[in-house]
Amino acid sequence: MGLDHSHADELLAFRQFRCSIIGFLRLPLDVSESALRDALNIISPNLLASYKQRAAQATLAWASMCRTDMQSLRLRDEAQARQPVAPQSTPVSAAQFAPV
Repeated sequence: MGLDHSHADELLAFRQFRCSIIGFLRLPLDVSESALRDALNIISPNLLASYKQRAAQATLAWASMCRTDMQSLRLRDEAQARQPVAPQSTPVSAAQFAPV
């Protein structure tokens, strides 16, 4: 299972959308999520609703990517567990072949 590029694109688009809003509002880049949402609500409840919808979509995309990663790890671990383990050889010493 590979990375789903549509989910990665969704996350990138939301990040760019969020950065654009922060820049437009002239907020600090490290603004908290709650402060950003408060500012959006003051300006326009409709803009806040749109932001929340896009944030929810990005969250679902992120969760889907994590689920895919976890499934890939589980499949890899299961495949490794199915591979036969080579028996460990016992070291041979010269004493075992010495004449008695």
